Amino acid sequence: MTLMKIDPFWDIQEWNSVFDHLYRNHEMRVLKDLPLNNWSPTGDISETTTEITFTVELPGFEKDEIDIALNKNVLSISGERKFKENEKRDFHSIERSYGKFLRNFNLPSTVNSKKIDAALKNGVLTIHLPKIKKTEPRQIHVSVS
Repeated sequence: MTLMKIDPFWDIQEWNSVFDHLYRNHEMRVLKDLPLNNWSPTGDISETTTEITFTVELPGFEKDEIDIALNKNVLSISGERKFKENEKRDFHSIERSYGKFLRNFNLPSTVNSKKIDAALKNGVLTIHLPKIKKTEPRQIHVSVS
């Protein structure tokens, strides 16, 4: 009589391999079919006595891929990160966000819209919105004639 070594987990391991393969193919198909426009870059808004500053994270973007517009008192930042498929590469996971984005911010009336400037450095967009200088009240001396 010949003894055979039996691996009680062989079936489980084999099925895990099959499910893993099916899941990866399904995941890739689902990811490719998703509408890629549901994302928004993160950022910070800070304020000093002289300006408001928007700092927005846009890694991988070039300056010509970003649009900044001001309409009335609404600042809009928009752009698009395109997904570049590579026929020679199979993705196991796609975690970066792709597609178009749009962020709108209501600005206070104290912003000097003619002096807004923006800079993109190391994937961080910084927008400086200077405030209109307040006219300080002053005392007017009345002379007697």
